[in-house]
Amino acid sequence: MFPSKVETKFLEFCRAHFQKGSSVLIAVSGGSDSVALLRLFVKFKETLQLDQLGVIHVNHGLRGEESDLDEEFVRQCAQQFDLPFFVKHLSGKNADSSGIEEWARRERYSFFMSVMESAQYNCLVTAHTLDDQAETVLMRLMRGCGIRGLRGILPCREDRVYRPLLKLEKSELEKWLSGIGQSFRFDSSNNETRFRRNMIRLKILPLLKSVAPEIAENLFSLGEHMYCAWEKMVPEINNWAKKYVIRDSRTSFSIDRNGVARKESLNVEALRHILEEYRVGASRKHIESVFENWDKKGEFILPGGWAYRVSKGRLLFYNKKLLQSFRYTLSVPGVTDFHDLNRSFHITIENVSDKTEIPDDNSIAVIDRCTAGEQLLYRSVEDGDLFQPLGKKNEIGLRVFLSRQGIPLPLRQSFGIVTDQYNKILWVPGIRINEQCRVSNCTQEVIKISMKTLTPDI
Repeated sequence: MFPSKVETKFLEFCRAHFQKGSSVLIAVSGGSDSVALLRLFVKFKETLQLDQLGVIHVNHGLRGEESDLDEEFVRQCAQQFDLPFFVKHLSGKNADSSGIEEWARRERYSFFMSVMESAQYNCLVTAHTLDDQAETVLMRLMRGCGIRGLRGILPCREDRVYRPLLKLEKSELEKWLSGIGQSFRFDSSNNETRFRRNMIRLKILPLLKSVAPEIAENLFSLGEHMYCAWEKMVPEINNWAKKYVIRDSRTSFSIDRNGVARKESLNVEALRHILEEYRVGASRKHIESVFENWDKKGEFILPGGWAYRVSKGRLLFYNKKLLQSFRYTLSVPGVTDFHDLNRSFHITIENVSDKTEIPDDNSIAVIDRCTAGEQLLYRSVEDGDLFQPLGKKNEIGLRVFLSRQGIPLPLRQSFGIVTDQYNKILWVPGIRINEQCRVSNCTQEVIKISMKTLTPDI
C-alpha cells in the first residue's frame, strides 16, 4: 500500500533532518495535530531507524478538569506505545491573566529544553501545521513586522526544535487520524475569539479563504520567501550590529545614531532585529519614530516599559520596569548562562603565546590571569565602585565613568560589570577593561571572557 500524502510529507521531512539512531521527544497536547505527530513517529520509527521516542506534555492548569483529562489522555497514549512520559503542571495563572499566551509558551519550552538535556534526547518535535504557519504570518503582517518576523514558524531551530508537519493542513491530519481510528482531544479555549490567534483562525482566515481559497498556501509561500531573504540579509545585519550596537544588559542597549540616521532597508531591518532581540514589542510606527527622533532631545516611549533617548551620539534604549540589582558567580573556566539577564559568559584560561591577540570585539575581554583573583562575579553597579579604565593612571567613580560614556542615569544602577571576589572591577562589558588587568610582557596566562546575548529563535 502506497503512503498517503500525510505520510509522504512526514517522511520527506524526517529523512532530511533526522539522522539514524536519533532520539526524539514528541510534544503532545492531546489535540489532533500532536496526536497525529505521535502516531506518525510510532508508525515510522523503524523505517527511519530512530533509537528512542518519548512523549512530553504540559498541563497549564487553565481549564480545570478539561486540562487534567487532556493529560490523562496523553499519558494513556504514551503507555499504549510503551513510551517514556514526561509531564509538568503549571500554576499561578488563569485564562484571564495578562500575557497568558507568552507565559505559557515560555514555560512550555523551558520544560521541553530541560527534559531534552536531562533525558538526553537529540531533538524535540512540535505539531505546528500549515494552518499555524498561515495564522502566524498573517498575525505578524497585521502587527507590521519585518522580513525576519514574516518567516513565520521555523521548520528547524538552532536549539534542535523541529516541525515535521509544517507543510500539512489540520484537515489532512484529522482525516488521516480518522482513517486509522485514532481519537483526540479538543481544547475548548480554541473557540474563544478574545485571543488574537483564535480570532484570526475562526474569523479572519475563513473570510479571506472565501475570496482567495489558496490564502493559507500563499502565506506559507511568503514565509518561505522571507526565510530566504532573511538568510541573505543576516551577514549585513550582523555587520551593522557589530559596528553600531553595544549590548549593555538585558535591560539596556545603545545604538550609534549614525546607524539610524538614514531610513534604508538594511537599517530598518537591523533596528527591528535588535528590538525583537530585546523583546521590545515595537510596531512599524515605533520603528519609524526612531528614524525620526535620532537627533532630537528628550525621552521617547516604547511598549513594555522601554524608552530611549539620545546622548553623546548614541541612542540609549532601556527598560524602566526591569532595572534591578543582581550579583552572580561566573564559572572559570566554563560557560555560565543567566536567562533572567539574557546573558551568557564563556570563559577560558589560555597560555600566552605569539598568537595571543587582543580582540577588537567589545563583547570579548582578555585580561592577565594573575590580576583577576580566584573567583569572577557578574554584578550590577554598587555605591562606591571605583574603576581604572584602560589607558588611565588613576581610578575614578564607576558611575562617573559610565556617565562620561553616555550611559544615562536610569541605566547606571543596573549596568553589568565583571569583578573579582574582592570587588575589583576587571571589565565593564562592551566598554573597557581595567588598566591593572591589561596583558603585558610579563603575562603568562590570560583569562578570555566572551559575553553573548541569549536570544531564542522564533
